[in-house]
Amino acid sequence: MNYGFIGLGNMATAIITGMYKSGAFKDDVIYGHNRSKEKMELAAKNFGVVCLENNGEVVKKSDYVFLAVKPQFLNDVKDEIIKNWDDKKTLVTIVTGKDFTFYRNVFGDIPVVRVIPNINAKVQASLTAICANEKGQEHLPLIKQIFETTGSVMDISENYLGAFNSIAGASPAFAYLYIDALARAGLKNGLPKKLALEVAAKAVMGSCKLVLVSGEHPMALVDQVTSPGGTTIEGIQTLQRLGFESAVHQAIDAVIAKDEKIRKG
Repeated sequence: MNYGFIGLGNMATAIITGMYKSGAFKDDVIYGHNRSKEKMELAAKNFGVVCLENNGEVVKKSDYVFLAVKPQFLNDVKDEIIKNWDDKKTLVTIVTGKDFTFYRNVFGDIPVVRVIPNINAKVQASLTAICANEKGQEHLPLIKQIFETTGSVMDISENYLGAFNSIAGASPAFAYLYIDALARAGLKNGLPKKLALEVAAKAVMGSCKLVLVSGEHPMALVDQVTSPGGTTIEGIQTLQRLGFESAVHQAIDAVIAKDEKIRKG
């Protein structure tokens, strides 16, 4: 089987890394093209990607074409895809904000699988959503297998993808921001910088694991940490007074609004 990547940025590289490390695709060929010569050289050196001169050649040689560019660059690559397409190919897109109607209007009635991974795919810890149009349904098992090399995969109806992306796709950035804030607070209070970051990251990682493993509601776990008259409740009340939850809701709403704007644009 031949897989082709239009774009070799962070997400494409994470997907290729997962495929490479799994060993399940060692007999297949991965083609790719990127505007950056340096990224192509790294993909070839690290993962054996066969880098081609243009996106049209990638499409021509591939059974599965992975569209891994930013939404604003779709117009730059769509003509090359159209010119080199045939009815044996399947489009796999990780582009946010573009629905099946968009792809039908641009490329016609072709098999399309939409995939929403997140940046944690870089360490095989992504939570990825996947769905397909009618013609793409038969290709779901293989595409799931590919993305399971980068973490866990969920079947999600297309109408939920915007909300899913706002939480699973964008929230890692929010989590990194929170971890950085915790680490800086530790630094301010005397912890060495490296130690402060390790403590913050491991505390957040452990908290996530407890939510998933215990099955307890997060607020029930909050109650278990906060003792009457203790120190933690002071921090909780301060976060609430400063609008912590409201800020998170507004951030998610902003991501969804931008996703909708991209879809309509």
